[in-house]
Amino acid sequence: MSRASFVFQEALRGLFFNKFMTFAVIVNIAISLFFASVFLTVFLNLNRVIKQAESRITIEVFLEDSKVDTAAVHREIMATPGIKNVRYVSKEDAYDIFVKEVGSEIMQAVDGNPLPASFKCSIIPDYREPDRLSVIRNGLKGISGVDDVSEIRGWVPLLQKVRKIFAGVSLAAFIILSLAIFFTVFSTIRIAYQSRHEHIRVLALVGAPESAIRIPFIISGAIQGLCGGALSTIVLFISVMAAKHFYAAAHFNLLLVPLLLGLGLSLGVVASFRSIPTEEHL
Repeated sequence: MSRASFVFQEALRGLFFNKFMTFAVIVNIAISLFFASVFLTVFLNLNRVIKQAESRITIEVFLEDSKVDTAAVHREIMATPGIKNVRYVSKEDAYDIFVKEVGSEIMQAVDGNPLPASFKCSIIPDYREPDRLSVIRNGLKGISGVDDVSEIRGWVPLLQKVRKIFAGVSLAAFIILSLAIFFTVFSTIRIAYQSRHEHIRVLALVGAPESAIRIPFIISGAIQGLCGGALSTIVLFISVMAAKHFYAAAHFNLLLVPLLLGLGLSLGVVASFRSIPTEEHL
C-alpha cells in the first residue's frame, strides 16, 4: 500500500471512527461560523444601505433670475473637483416638480413662477464626505450667474459617523469572534483526538512516521472544516431568504460562500494541527 493511500484511508477512518465526535466538530464549526457570518451579513447589508443613501447625495446650484449663460455655468460646474455629472432643471421643470410633490395650492397665491432654474449635481463617491462637500459647495457659490447653492443635508455627517462607528465595532467583534471560534473548535477537535489516542499510540509504537500520524488527522480536520463551512453557508442562505419576508432589501452576498468555505477549511486544518501533540508526546 502506498503512503498516499495509507494517509487517505487513515483520514477516512478518523472521520468514521467516532461518528458522534465527527458530527460534533462539524456542527461546532458550522454554528461558530454561522454566528460570525450573521454579524458580517448585517454589516454588509447596512453598508449597502449606506452606499445607496450616499448615491442620492446631490448638490443643487440655483441660478440667478437674470439672463445667465447656462452653457458656461455648466462647464464651470463640471470643472469643479468632485462633480460626477450635472442635470439642468429649467424654471418650468422646477415648477412642474414642485406641483407634483407639494401641490398647486401654494403656487396659486403667487404671481408667475418664483422658482429658479438650477443644476442638480451628483457627487463622485470619494467626495461624499462632509468636509469635501463643503469645499465643493463653496467653490460652486463662486461661479458667475449662481445665486445660491443648497445646504448639505444634516443626515450626511450622521451617515459618515454611523459608518465609522459600525466599522470599528465590526472589527472588534470580528477579532473577538475569531478568537472564540478558534478556541472552541480547537477544544472540540482536541477531544476528538483524545478519542483516537490509543489508535494513534499504536501507530507510533509500530514505527509509523510522525507524518503518517499527523497528516491523516489534519486531512480529517480539513474535511470537517469544509463540511462545517458548507453547512453554515446553507443555514445562512436560508436565514437571509426567510428575513426577506420581514425586510425585503435583505441581501445574501455571494462572496460569503468562498469566505465561509475557506474559513471552515482553515479552522479545521489549523485547529487539527495545533491539537496534535509533538512527536515525543504522541
